Amino acid sequence: MFTLCDPSPDARTEQIRDEIKVFPAPVIDRATVQKIFRLRKRQALRLMTDFGGHAAGGARVVDRSRLLQQLSELARRPRVWRSRQELRLRLRPSISVSHQSFSP
Repeated sequence: MFTLCDPSPDARTEQIRDEIKVFPAPVIDRATVQKIFRLRKRQALRLMTDFGGHAAGGARVVDRSRLLQQLSELARRPRVWRSRQELRLRLRPSISVSHQSFSP
């Protein structure tokens, strides 16, 4: 998943914001998120959920202006993003065990 811990995060984040700013539609679909953030399908869907994405018809979309606002906030406070990622990584083994215990 995209994180601000990646090499040269400021330059990459700025490039992503620039691409989103010029995007012509008010919402961005999953395929576009994949392309802009350089993610795989599942990663794009997860990122969209993290940024308030929602279903529209048969597609998943995220509001362009909200995404820009949240990216700007993350650029100002990157530790918030890192702490969310670290929490997710710490919880992943527990969640996997829980899912296995409830599987038929």
